Amino acid sequence: MVPPKVFISYSRDSPEHEAKVLAFANRLRGNGIDAVLDQYESFPSQGWILWMKQQLRDAQYVLLICTETYRRRAEGEEATGVGLGATYESQLIAQHLYDAGGVNERFVPVLLGESDRQHILMELRRYTHFPVYTEEGYEGLYRLLTNQPKIQKPILGQALLVREAKPDFRHLVLNAQDYREARQGVEKAAVAGIGQAMNNLGWLYQSGYGVKQDYQQARQWYEKAAAAGIGKAMNNLGWLYQSGYGVKQDYQQARQWYEKAAAAGIGKAMNNLGWLYQSGYGVKQDYQQARQWYEKAARQSDRD
Repeated sequence: MVPPKVFISYSRDSPEHEAKVLAFANRLRGNGIDAVLDQYESFPSQGWILWMKQQLRDAQYVLLICTETYRRRAEGEEATGVGLGATYESQLIAQHLYDAGGVNERFVPVLLGESDRQHILMELRRYTHFPVYTEEGYEGLYRLLTNQPKIQKPILGQALLVREAKPDFRHLVLNAQDYREARQGVEKAAVAGIGQAMNNLGWLYQSGYGVKQDYQQARQWYEKAAAAGIGKAMNNLGWLYQSGYGVKQDYQQARQWYEKAAAAGIGKAMNNLGWLYQSGYGVKQDYQQARQWYEKAARQSDRD
């Protein structure tokens, strides 16, 4: 792999600051980054102006060491004839950003001290800056320069094939022209002890069709239907406890009702159990168990 080339643009604030910049460049080079710094040059044959232009043009990244002095010179607030190198470089950088329409993929603000944060150039404040005086900041910059993101984006998987929904018996109630009349008929059957009618009546109260929506009533009718051995009612009770409608949300109770419904052969309950194990709600997270329940649900759906 070709070492990434970076050009360090800075201002000569003081001998101490120059030493810090040099130490920073040396560290980069020691870590495999081809850092270019004017302190490494004594007499560029093409002259300093052309040398600066070439470095700005050829570098993969340009690291701007932000300080009060650098900002002052970049904004034209420095005394005449002082700091011409940093002034010229910063003007070239501003021109590059202007020509790119504000799209920045190369110019990176770098801080050598906490107090320098307020002196990031206006043009670069909307981009990520790197406080390399901390190990975390240096690591972040190094990851950028070497294209080693801290979090790798997962490979895009294949889209899941979603099975076509199959009709549910309880939804036959929706075919009635008058929900109130339908509810009356279902209620008579439920009062007469017909388990499936009890479940259907619970669903009407849950959905608010033909009656005022009432999750408490829905739960009561589901419980009666479940006591009559109706597996779908058990699954519906699990959903109420999972969602917290008409009852206090309780994933343990949801799991127990789903298990009873799954034992009764209800594929949706098997799928719901798979989701609980996948998510770790009401059970210890267990992807193996999740997969097994999903497989059972898939096989059951073929028979529904």
